[in-house]
Parts: sequence; C-alpha cells; structure tokens
Amino acid sequence: MWLGACSGAADNTMQPVEPQQAAAEGGRQLQPHMGGSGLVRLQPGETEALLVYSGVTHGTLEACGCDGNIAGGMTKERTVVRWLRESGRPVLHVHPGDLMPYKDLPGKSRYVAEAAALMGFDAVAVGDQELREGVPVFRDLASQFRLPFVAANLRDADGKPLAPPYVIRTLAGVKVGIFSIVADSGEGWYVFDETAFPEGVARRPVRQAVAEVLAEMDGKVDYVVLLSQQDKSLDCKLAYEFPRINLIVGGHDEKLITHPIRIGSTLVVNAGVAGDFVGIVRLGIDPRRHVRVLAHEFGVAGGTVPKDPDVEAIYARYVKEQNVRPEVYSKDDPDVFQSSETCEPCHKAIYKQHMTTKHARAWQTLVDAKRTEDRECWSCHTMGNRRPSGFKSMAETPELANVSCQACHPVTHDHNDRGIKSDPDFPLNQRACERCHTVVTSPDFNFWKDIEEIDHHDVKEKSNDPPPGYKHWLAMPEAKDAAPVAPTK
Repeated sequence: MWLGACSGAADNTMQPVEPQQAAAEGGRQLQPHMGGSGLVRLQPGETEALLVYSGVTHGTLEACGCDGNIAGGMTKERTVVRWLRESGRPVLHVHPGDLMPYKDLPGKSRYVAEAAALMGFDAVAVGDQELREGVPVFRDLASQFRLPFVAANLRDADGKPLAPPYVIRTLAGVKVGIFSIVADSGEGWYVFDETAFPEGVARRPVRQAVAEVLAEMDGKVDYVVLLSQQDKSLDCKLAYEFPRINLIVGGHDEKLITHPIRIGSTLVVNAGVAGDFVGIVRLGIDPRRHVRVLAHEFGVAGGTVPKDPDVEAIYARYVKEQNVRPEVYSKDDPDVFQSSETCEPCHKAIYKQHMTTKHARAWQTLVDAKRTEDRECWSCHTMGNRRPSGFKSMAETPELANVSCQACHPVTHDHNDRGIKSDPDFPLNQRACERCHTVVTSPDFNFWKDIEEIDHHDVKEKSNDPPPGYKHWLAMPEAKDAAPVAPTK
C-alpha cells in the first residue's frame, strides 16, 4: 500500500496544485511561483511559521548560465530565502546533504562552505559529497564556518560520530528536532557503494539509528524533521514505520517531488537539485505548541531573481583562484584531440549539419553567460580540457573550443588510413552524453529526445572515403600509449 502513497498522491486535506516550473521567470513577488498543496487557513490564535528546505546543491555556487539553465545556484537561492525571512514570519531552514561538489574539484568545498555559512542553515545533513575530500577537511570546514551538520548513523575510523546525531531548534515557540541518516543498504534506485565514503567511515543500520534518535528526543521536541540521504521509496517505508517523524526531506534521491507525499501524519518532500527550487512548508502553531500544516509551496530561484552579492563575490573568488585538475584520459577519448574542421574533407555534409548544432557553438554559450573564465565550465564546452593534447586557452588552442565530432566519435582525422573505424554504438550510448549533461548542468536533458538535435543518420554523403590522391593537411599524430596519461600539474 505504501507504494501507492509514494506515487505522489495526496489526501483530500492537501489538494495538489501544479507548481509553475518556468524557472526562467521569477521575481520579488514569490506567490505566483508557488505550487504544491492547497492552503489551509490559520485558526484564531495560531502563528504562521515557515519550515524551508533546500534540494541537493552539488556545490553549485552559481547557476550554469547556459541556455535554458539560468535558475538556481546558491547566489539566487540565498535571495529567495532572504525574501522569506524578510516576510516577518519565523523561518527554519534545513539542507538534506550533498551540499558539496559531486565532481573532483579540489578546494571548491571551502568556497561552498563559506557560502553555506551566509545561508544561515539551521541543520545540514552529512552525505557522501561532504566527505569527498576526506574526514579531516570535512571537520575543518564544519568547525571554521560553524556549519550545523547532523549525522545519526555515520562513524569515523575510530568509531566516533562524524557529527552530532541531531539538533533541536526553536520555531515560533515550538521545539523542532532535526536529524539525518544515510542509506545503509543497496535497496532503492539511488544507492551508495563502499567507495562512496572515505576509508574507515562506517554506516550504522538506519532503523536502529532512527529508533535511538527518536527515543532520545522523546519529550524534548514537538516536531521532528528527518533529512534523508536515500531513495524516496525507503523514505516512504520509514514514514510508515516511524510515524513520530513529521517531515522527511529527501536529498540523495535528487528527484523533485512536486506534490508532498502524505503517509499518515508524515510528509515526504524533495526540492530537486542545484537550488532551482526552495521548498516551503507553511505551519500553523497554536499557543499550546500544536502544529498544523497549512500548505506546501515552492519558491523558484528563476531567471529574474537577483543574485545575492555576497555569495556572488565568493563565486568570483572561486573562479579566480580555482584549481581545476585536467581529467585523465579514459578509454572513450581519442588518441589526440582535434577540431571538427579536420573531419570536414571526408565528411562534408555531416560537417555542415554539425555546424548548425549547439555543440558547434558551445564556447559562445560561455561568452553569452559571461562564464569564459570559469575553468570548471571548460570541461564540457571545449575538447580535452587542459589535457596534454587538449584545450588550454582561447589564446593557445582556439580550434579546440566548442564540442567537436570527437565527443561522439573518438577517432582522429587519419582513422581511415590507420584502419580504425568509430564504434557505431558509442554515439547512441547515454554515458557519452551524460558526462556533461548532468542533473546540475542540464536538468531537463532527455537523451532519447535530445539526441535528435545532433543526430546525422539521415544526412546523405556522396562518399565517406577520402578523394583520390588525398593527403590530409594535418601531420599524422602518434597514437597515445596504452597506459593512461597522468594529469598535468
């Protein structure tokens, strides 16, 4: 029966209303951009308070800025939360974990932690990404920036808790207990393997940890919030098993829940990724500290929402000081990175079609978004970013700006002379696209739909063979060694 509840159905006290997801919009007046549950009016004597929750941030200081992805980021999320605080209603703000970067970006966590300190979170769950740079770095950042991390079932190599299991905050006179857990099993869609955490970090059984925390908080709190790093289906099971939990805020699942899932008196919610949406649970609190849910809404950190200047300044420092490592070669990389122009002599019609796609204008996207100095963006808007034969800068290697044919066909211009054919299945493999089109950079990406934008199977070539007597104008490159090339310093 719980699976039906997890489908997103709501009971008749919370009629669902579709949120306006036009994230390119947004503005000072939040109300038109809210959605979720119908409003239940305040009763005489009740105070309205806001329990605000973020989605997973993935280290997104500022929205990508690409076409169709101008919403979110901590720069805009802080603005939305500040507006809510300025409304005069008491606010409690929680984060479900995966605040830190999901990629290998050494040092970026420090900038994210600094921005998080400005956000004023009341509690932040510890997920695998908080530990990506190791336990010592995590503890240093938590201490330096006074970040209120909680972790009920994580232990370090010495068996000590990585963070307090829970915190208690006051919201309009009500004591709110907030704790977090990380999935301990391979159940569900979004799971952790043992490599997700630093060596020595252990996960205690979730149900045991939940039972212990609830027992310890018994009699001390009026309202219980769980920040969950696990699959939505597992959150629903916990809601059935532990009805004392009033609100479960999903994190690692990443999927935006447009309508709160109600299981008994427990709501299961999720605000998605990268700060595009800020979830808001409007509560009515009476003098006896009884709490009612009035409504659930979303604030959209859309295109016209101004960036918070303090967080934007942190992002600007990150761009200037960042240390983005070149990625090591993978088996999907060509021997040498080359421009699309090197393919044109033999594939004229396909080259002409390619030049009409967004891939061929990828660098211009950064120019338009004013992100050309953010080397984190280069990995997907150039070829072979900072690898030995790849893009280094517009001054040194302008021909490798944009996304070339090699992104889908990892061969060099002389592959015919060398008897090498491109793997015909590789361009149709999602992994090739999802290296760049992630939930953060391309939240609306749909492989089976978007592949049509670049596919050239219908393009007719007179011949794919070199013309008689043809000799390519490029020098024949030497093939790379079989061993991976180590990243440059």
